[in-house]
Amino acid sequence: MMFPRWRAGDAARFTPFFKAAGLIEIGHHAMNYSLHGAQSFALLSGIREKSGCYRFAYGDLNETASAFDALAAAA
Repeated sequence: MMFPRWRAGDAARFTPFFKAAGLIEIGHHAMNYSLHGAQSFALLSGIREKSGCYRFAYGDLNETASAFDALAAAA
């Protein structure tokens, strides 16, 4: 899971983020619990267990592709 944030002047960087906190954050922004209920929570929990969780700060959109390439190469 990736939580991007643009900030003027920031170099592209990833910061590991606790998976439990990531699940809560994605629940606030991307999950329609009132419509999908516990099924959506269970699906996101499964995805969370199989993936990394990062905050991604960047200040130049042109730097993002190489930053993601480097993260993938390190995996």
